[in-house]
Amino acid sequence: MLGGAAGWGIVTGSASLTGWSTITATERLGASQNLDDATAAGPQTLPNRETETNRVTVPAPQVPDSSVIVGRLPPVRSPLIFTGLPDGYWAKPYVDALTARGVLNGLPDGTFAPNRPLSRAELATQIANAFEMAPANAGKAFSDLPIDYWATEPINRAVVMGFMTGYPAGDFRPDAQVSRLQVLVALATGLALSETTESRQQLPRYQDWETVPAWARQQVGAVIQARIIQPNAQSQSLLRPQDPATRAEVAALVYASLVYLGDVETLPE
Repeated sequence: MLGGAAGWGIVTGSASLTGWSTITATERLGASQNLDDATAAGPQTLPNRETETNRVTVPAPQVPDSSVIVGRLPPVRSPLIFTGLPDGYWAKPYVDALTARGVLNGLPDGTFAPNRPLSRAELATQIANAFEMAPANAGKAFSDLPIDYWATEPINRAVVMGFMTGYPAGDFRPDAQVSRLQVLVALATGLALSETTESRQQLPRYQDWETVPAWARQQVGAVIQARIIQPNAQSQSLLRPQDPATRAEVAALVYASLVYLGDVETLPE
């Protein structure tokens, strides 16, 4: 069992991530947002929320029907080495696996800053690097994204693949932080995870499931049913949907989603 962030579990072999919290209807419109690194802003100092009671568990994901598998994502280089990401850190196997595949690159100062909240632009970049889904939406020009903005292209790809959207005013808000709920909704939407009888029964497995807004419960239940996250058997299981999603948490979720698709292997226990 790999360690994790607070309250939920992501499984690829056996692993875990931390809890989540709720977002507003306006946030829902921008729910599919920020992930990568190299051109993102520098790290921020945040309180360490990773306690035993806050861990997240990621299960061995079920591989869907082969018709949705778009191919493998093999390593293309050695994993990058970051200061502040020691051996034994719960998310290091996910970060190593994604940097080896070119999905993640780290921050300009050579760090990874695992506890730093993720921006919408970063999320879009990681999504664009990780997934190869058929177009689901038309491209859109956002009022706050100049052509020469560093993440304009990956944001457009994340939108076209259906993982993310903009806001009603026509802006994208690339520097806004993403919540844990927004990341789950983005993945459920982009992966086209459907609601089933079983998925409707998943949310009560988390102690704070009622803090998930009604509009998002279908997507979150589908993510649990797809085993991209799972309740943590060793501690309190919390979704904490309104909490900011950290770089480490999102890396683990993205890898678990790739395992679900069959694009990468399950990490060893």
